Amino acid sequence: MNPGNMTGFMVQFTPTAEAILSEILHQHQQVCAISHNAHLICVNTEIFSHPMTRIQLLFHPYELPLRETWPGSSSSLERRKGWILEIRHDGHRGFGECAPLPETGTENHRAAERQLAGLAAGNLPAATDELARHTPAVSCGIEMALLDLEARRQGVALRRLLVRSPAASFRVNGLSGSACRNHLAKACHEGFEVIKLKVGHGSWEEELRCLESLVPQLPRETRLRLDANGAWDITTAHRFLAAAESLPIESVEEPLAQPTLESLKALQQETCIPLAIDESLHRLDLETLFAHAPVQRLVLKPMTLGGLKRTLQLARRAVEAGMEPVVTSTLESSIGLHALCELASAVESFSPGSHHGLATSEWFLEDLAAPPRIERGRIFLHDRPGIGVTP
Repeated sequence: MNPGNMTGFMVQFTPTAEAILSEILHQHQQVCAISHNAHLICVNTEIFSHPMTRIQLLFHPYELPLRETWPGSSSSLERRKGWILEIRHDGHRGFGECAPLPETGTENHRAAERQLAGLAAGNLPAATDELARHTPAVSCGIEMALLDLEARRQGVALRRLLVRSPAASFRVNGLSGSACRNHLAKACHEGFEVIKLKVGHGSWEEELRCLESLVPQLPRETRLRLDANGAWDITTAHRFLAAAESLPIESVEEPLAQPTLESLKALQQETCIPLAIDESLHRLDLETLFAHAPVQRLVLKPMTLGGLKRTLQLARRAVEAGMEPVVTSTLESSIGLHALCELASAVESFSPGSHHGLATSEWFLEDLAAPPRIERGRIFLHDRPGIGVTP
């Protein structure tokens, strides 16, 4: 990824916030304290740039139970673990989230933990690009906290730091398990126009039959978003897509086990169903991707990309290349999810009409704050400063 080639509206920090970022990257010393909360353990690191300025960077580990096993994971994910990052300065607080999920493209939990321990010990990278490249979830959490801090300082919602005219609401897809094991009736009742199902768990013929049996249950305008998670070879993908073209399928994410720009482009040219790149984005050359646009959609996950601003820049480049950007969660808690909703509203301002993948709060049995408000398949945003919630 070459951020030097990315264009778009850039966040303008006040001098104080810019100094905070510089201090976090260059000048620090550790002061230790530990406190306990319902789900959080607070590890307090204080960072000083000069005697009159004190900045506190706090790491809050969390572990939250899920209502059922997360269908977006190839392993049995029953509890979500991560950290809430908090930055305190001059009477203001900003919150971000570091939630590694390596199969989506982040570092693993241990690598994130080592990086956070390094931050606490004062061992920080010389540049934010280095942090995003090696530990994108940590980078994302720090940037979230900085943006939230700055937005609260200015008294505006975080999205207003990202674009001039963000959307007040946007559409999201529902989640309903897999093609042959799903909760489709619930998602339809809740008013989602696009419902996501996993495929690639069984034979493509069996899953096609399952999908055909679901179609009569769908409201007239409802479509299915399928995610194969790289389950198929090129022949299987071609057969499935050819057989499924008569079904109300909105898109198919990650159809190929070994994707290349050439194979994705050839597959997209053979089907009228929009194809989407998600996890394989990290394996493809971005410059060639944007030059040739082999598929119709990019699924963008800030936790895997290193932050909200990087994701916003990639979304702009996707639109310029003729691809639709969709902001998607990696199952963050409500803290990270509120920040992602702020980003999605910014993306909606220049790429309207997408169904973003952010209706994930219901998977948590317990959470750290109230989730975003969803009504009839649409998220409505608040006007409170920052991300609008506090853990």
